[in-house]
Amino acid sequence: MAHTSDTLPKPYVSVIIPCYNAAKTLPRTLKSLENQLYKDFEVIIINDGSSDEIHEVIDKYLNQSSLHIRYIVQKNSGVSVARNNGLRNAKGKYICFLDGDDVYHREFLDLIVKLVEFNNIDVSFAYFDRDIESVLNKKGVDSKTAYIINIANIMKTFMYEKEKIHFGGFIYKKDIIDEFKISFTAGTKYGEDLEFAWKYLTHCSNGIIIKDKMYGYYNNPLSAVNTVSWNKTDLVEAMIRVKQYMLDENCDYVHKFSDYMLPRTVWTTAKTFAKGKRRDLYKKFVTTYPVKKHMKKLAMRAPNRLLRISSALYCLNLWVFYYTIIAVYKNNYKA
Repeated sequence: MAHTSDTLPKPYVSVIIPCYNAAKTLPRTLKSLENQLYKDFEVIIINDGSSDEIHEVIDKYLNQSSLHIRYIVQKNSGVSVARNNGLRNAKGKYICFLDGDDVYHREFLDLIVKLVEFNNIDVSFAYFDRDIESVLNKKGVDSKTAYIINIANIMKTFMYEKEKIHFGGFIYKKDIIDEFKISFTAGTKYGEDLEFAWKYLTHCSNGIIIKDKMYGYYNNPLSAVNTVSWNKTDLVEAMIRVKQYMLDENCDYVHKFSDYMLPRTVWTTAKTFAKGKRRDLYKKFVTTYPVKKHMKKLAMRAPNRLLRISSALYCLNLWVFYYTIIAVYKNNYKA
């Protein structure tokens, strides 16, 4: 069981918020920061060349809010460049990343900072919820839901519990980021956050999991995440880079990552193209990447029965997989 202490000196935290046309959602995000019980943090907002009224929204907060806000404007360069810009300007001992349409539970920073400080922990993360109002209206959070585990189990949890864990629910040590020069890969539209987190975890020795939903994630149907294009393969490329990074850093977990995380990413991308009925992208994908090799690994080792069956279908016939995915999602099944 992890511990907290109210007598600890408060370390300084930098909350980095990249924004692109987030004028409508940013006020809710900043309101969740104003309501934090923990107050010793700065907010770094990076405007990634927005074309909406975000300037007016931020000007209002700069003039009226109690938040310590630093506002950076850059030409539209993508979320990776925006977050890297935030990292370069961050003064905090700890780093958190919050998207401009997401929220924190009011006790998030208070609990997670105390946990990492009091227990001398390298990384910690809380679960997330897609129901933002549920997170905002949730009453107190019990520190008894926090558990210290070794880095192998942190990685295992991060790999297998993707439905519970979001990149924004993490807190990172700035000195680890700086020492190993960890950054976001510019130009990557998908998977840049997972790549950053996995590279960071490679240099950790322990961590704390908070098994409580403290990060509210807004699933914007118009966002890039929900657009089907060839850029979806960025996620696969990101995981390929992580595998190589782990090999270069002699990370013991690389074989488990290679046996599940990378194949799972390949499966997800194939599923995305099939679900979107993008036969052209699906065909290009299966001829560009060694999809069958990864599907064989899932068919043999995936802990999820549906993953094993669907991967086996692909190995039988790639078009059986394609049309099965279409049929499954036509019936509103969610995987």
